[in-house]
Amino acid sequence: MKKTAIGRLIEIGILQGILVVALVLMFGLQHGVGAELQSVKLTINLPLANDWDMFAAVEKGFFAKEGLALENIYLTMPPDVVRFVVAGSAPLGTGGVHYSTTAQERGGKIRVVAGRVYSLLTDIVVRPEIKSLKDLKGKKITTAGLSSIFTHLFVEIMERNGVKKDEYQLLVVGTSHERFAAVKAGGAAATMLTPPINFMANDEGYPTLAQYSDVIKALQFIGVFANTDFAKKSPDVVTRFVKALIQSQRWINNPANKEEAVKILMKHVPRTPEQIARRTYDYLVVRNRAFGGEGAIDPEGMKASIDILTKYGQLKDPKPWQEYADLTFYERARKELGF
Repeated sequence: MKKTAIGRLIEIGILQGILVVALVLMFGLQHGVGAELQSVKLTINLPLANDWDMFAAVEKGFFAKEGLALENIYLTMPPDVVRFVVAGSAPLGTGGVHYSTTAQERGGKIRVVAGRVYSLLTDIVVRPEIKSLKDLKGKKITTAGLSSIFTHLFVEIMERNGVKKDEYQLLVVGTSHERFAAVKAGGAAATMLTPPINFMANDEGYPTLAQYSDVIKALQFIGVFANTDFAKKSPDVVTRFVKALIQSQRWINNPANKEEAVKILMKHVPRTPEQIARRTYDYLVVRNRAFGGEGAIDPEGMKASIDILTKYGQLKDPKPWQEYADLTFYERARKELGF
C-alpha cells in the first residue's frame, strides 16, 4: 500500500525521536568561507516550520558570515532544550520561551536573548467524526506536556467553548508526529499541530477546528536563550548568533525570497510537498508574521506569556518581563548591523 505523506513524516519523526541526534554542520565548508569558524552547541527540537529562520540562516550562510559553525543537538522533548542550557551542556538553545522563564524562576542560569516566533501558530486537529469542540467532551487529547503553553491555551479555548478541563483527558505524547499518529490510530480524538504537519493532516481528512492565533495575537512563543555564565564569558559569540538570526528573519520576510524560502523548507522538513510548503509560507510568513520581530524580544508577547504561566500556576512569583531577558545582545547586534 502506498504510504501517505503524513505517514512517511510520522515514521521519520518516530525514528528521529528514539535518540538525541547531534549533527555538526560545517557551514564554512558549505559556503566557501576561508577563515576557521568557531563551533558552538545549540539545543533545538526536531525541525518543523517554526525553525524556518534557522534553516535560512544555514542555507544563506548567515552563521558562517558571523564566523560560527553550529553543532545542533536535536531533542524530542521541548523542556530538554532548556535543561541542557541550564546544565551548561550547551551554551545556547532555542525553543519555547515559557520553558526558559519557568526554569529561571527555579534558579536556572538562563535568559532569553532574542526572539524568533512571535505567535503560537498551532491548530487543534481532530478526527473526522468530531464536528465541534464540544464533541471532545469525554475524549482523549494528546499534548506535548501538561506544563506546556500549548496545553494552557488549549484549556483556554475549550473553556471559551463551554468545555471544562475535567470533561476531557489530556495525554502527554512527545513529538507532533507521535501525537498525530495517536489520533490516526484512534487512541485520541484531537491534538495540537503546527505547520506543515497540520496541513498534511487536513489533506488526509483530519480537520482543523480552531487556531490558537484566533485566541491570542501577541505571544513571544519561541526565542533564543543563553546560559548566563557562557553569555558573560563569551558575549561576542551570543551577539554574532543574534546577528545571523536578524539577517535570516529579514531575508525570509522579503517577498522576493519566497520561492527560495519554499525550497529551503522542503529541504529541511522531510517529505514536505511543494503545495504544503507554499501553504505554510502563507500561514506563517504572510498571514501571521511569525518572524515579524526580526530578532527583537517582544514586550507585549513576553507579558502575555508570563500572564498565562502565572494564571496556570507555572510561575509562582512572576517578575517584570525584562527580568527574564537580556536585551544587551540584540541591541549590540542591531547596532553592529547598522539597523
